[in-house]
Formats: sequence, C-alpha cells, structure tokens
Amino acid sequence: MEVNIAQQTLLFFWSILLGAGLMLLYDLFRILRIAVYNPAPLVMAEDILFWGVCAVVTFLFMIAENHGEIRYFILLGELLGALLCYYTLSRVLMACSKAIISLIRRIARVIYRLLLRPVYRVIHWVARLFIRIVGFFGALSKKTCHKANYALKRRRVMLYNLVISERDKRRGKKGAKRHEGKEEQGAGAPHA
Repeated sequence: MEVNIAQQTLLFFWSILLGAGLMLLYDLFRILRIAVYNPAPLVMAEDILFWGVCAVVTFLFMIAENHGEIRYFILLGELLGALLCYYTLSRVLMACSKAIISLIRRIARVIYRLLLRPVYRVIHWVARLFIRIVGFFGALSKKTCHKANYALKRRRVMLYNLVISERDKRRGKKGAKRHEGKEEQGAGAPHA
C-alpha cells in the first residue's frame, strides 16, 4: 500500500498529539504520587502499567492509521510530542496540581485542628481518667486480697515433732503454753 507525503505528515502530527496525550496520562500518575505516598514496589507497578498502556495504544494507533505498518516517524512523533508536553504543558499542570494538593492539605490540617483535635483531646482525657480509676481500684483490690490471704495463712512453729500454729499461741490454746516452756528451757539441755 502506498502512502503519500501529505498522509505521512498528517500521521506524524497525530503521533505528536498521541505522545502528548500519553505524557498527560503519565502526569496523572505523577500527581497521584504527590498526593499519596507510594512505596517503591507500587511505583514500579505503576510504571509497568503505564508502559503497557503506551504499548497497546501505540499498537492500536498504528493498526488504525497505518494498517499495522511500523513507521519510525510515528515513534519519533510520539517521543517529540511527549517531550514538548513535558517541557510546556506538563510543567504548568504539575505546578498547579502541587499548589492544589498543598491547599487541600492545609485545609485538611485546619479542619483537623478545629474539629477533630478537641474531640481527640476529650476522648484522651476520658481514657486517662478511666485508666486512673481502674488503676486505683486495681491497687485497692490487690491490697485487699493480699491482706485477706495474710489473715488466712496459718503460721506454724515446729517444736520437736509437735506443730503449733502462731494463732494457737495467741489464743492460748491448751498445750500451747506447755510447749512454750520447753522452748525457753534451752535446746542443749537433756530431757528426762
């Protein structure tokens, strides 16, 4: 199939517009990267997606306009269109988008300071008060349990083979006084 110079020139200008359009598509990815933090693997995935879209669009453009024939002036036109867009329209677009994103962030910060921070402070104050109350009752119950366990324990004193509890000594139970006297006699004296 024969293509004349006028058709090739028109095809070249269409490829310049296609390159500019693809550059604007890449600017959308750049704007998203400014607005939201993207880790390196996500940036790599975005770039792979962009180049895949570029390949498909270029292929479909060549099929539709040039019957699938690969012409280097089409690729050169896309590159030229992308470079022209990058150094003219893209710079203005990126500067405007940075300003808009910065303005949105400032507005969000003001909204946070005016509306959400007082709510957060009230919730924080209530939570701290709740923690103090729970801590007070926790310490109180710990002391109470410790005192209750202390009173329930039986303190034992061993005198030879007879076990006498401290409580029995205090109450004056029968046999407790008799054994106390043996303790006081001395450990080294022989018993008859």
